Amino acid sequence: MRKYLFVLPFLCLPSIATADWGKQLVNSVESSDYYQLLKQKLITANFEKEAYSQSFYNPEIQADYKNSEVNEFSIGISQTIDFSSKRQFSKNYGQMRLLSAQANAKEIERQLLFQAINALVELRKQQQLEQLNLQQKQLLSQLSKDIREKERIGELGKLDSQVSEIAMANFLSQTSKQLLDLNSAKEQTNIWFSNSESLPKSLPKALTTKIRAPFIEKLIEQTPQILLAQSQVNLLKADWKRTEALNKSDPTVGVNVGKEGDANTVGVTFSMPLNISNNYSSANSAKHSEFLEQDYQLAIARKLMKLEFKKEFSAYTQLFDSYQDWKTIASESIRGNEKLLVNLWQEGEITTSEFIVANQQRLNALKSGIELQNNLYKQYILWLSTSNQLRSWLMNQ
Repeated sequence: MRKYLFVLPFLCLPSIATADWGKQLVNSVESSDYYQLLKQKLITANFEKEAYSQSFYNPEIQADYKNSEVNEFSIGISQTIDFSSKRQFSKNYGQMRLLSAQANAKEIERQLLFQAINALVELRKQQQLEQLNLQQKQLLSQLSKDIREKERIGELGKLDSQVSEIAMANFLSQTSKQLLDLNSAKEQTNIWFSNSESLPKSLPKALTTKIRAPFIEKLIEQTPQILLAQSQVNLLKADWKRTEALNKSDPTVGVNVGKEGDANTVGVTFSMPLNISNNYSSANSAKHSEFLEQDYQLAIARKLMKLEFKKEFSAYTQLFDSYQDWKTIASESIRGNEKLLVNLWQEGEITTSEFIVANQQRLNALKSGIELQNNLYKQYILWLSTSNQLRSWLMNQ
């Protein structure tokens, strides 16, 4: 039997192939249609801000003519005076709408970056599993050939061939789902990267140093989620103040000149709505209540975010410790077991069935390492995303 065919190399963790892979990923996200839509929404928000900053009232021109025994005509101009500062409150409301749109854009950008790198991490995992399965398939194929040769010369019986064929059949059945997962991962990655050539060649090296416990309260206030919630509070407060101003009455004054027969006329007009039948107090109270609701929502969001931070950081530290334990224990065991299995099978100390079972255990251990590494990466990325550190981390890779 060819000894090298039974060497399943320990699956090394990826190293950096390009120093700017993080910037490459950010650029890919910023080139996507999702990001372009986000930019267009901000352009719209800027136009809306300008619209809310315009004068609230336009002047009006009036003309009257009466054809009678004495011809009468007049022309005048009137202007409603913004005593209730409707324009100022509307301008402030427009500014709050823009800030809220910007906060929402930051939150969506955070989600897009997370989805992109998450897809990339999942693709790398599936590619590692594919590589491992390919090595296993080659091993089992060569094993079947060697067994048939040994059977021909009388060293092994028919049962060994059947065992190896069953092992191959089970293996092919198990790997079919992995191929579907690989195709799905490729499709998700293609959303962010136009082709395989634009994919970053590798992820950064596995995390070797546990990140320190953060100052959670400070991080919370910097997250897009809380900034968005705070902007919603400010927006509803501005809307409340604007509604109060809009529901106040403003006077309209005007001046007109005309002629009644041979006499010239000059007049002054004054009008002002009287909020008697409806003083709009209920509408104002409703807007104030909406503002208070959002303020409570912000307080709840802060508490939930604090719990989320603690949960995610705890999950990260546990996964980090588990992965370090796996590298210490499993990797050494796999390295030693590899040569031992080959020697024992060649010397006839273990049967083909025992070899296949032991080799499957090695394969499962390698796959568990890939899964653990993948989970650690994803948890670390989730932590960076939630704490608003993902973009800066990517730009520094």
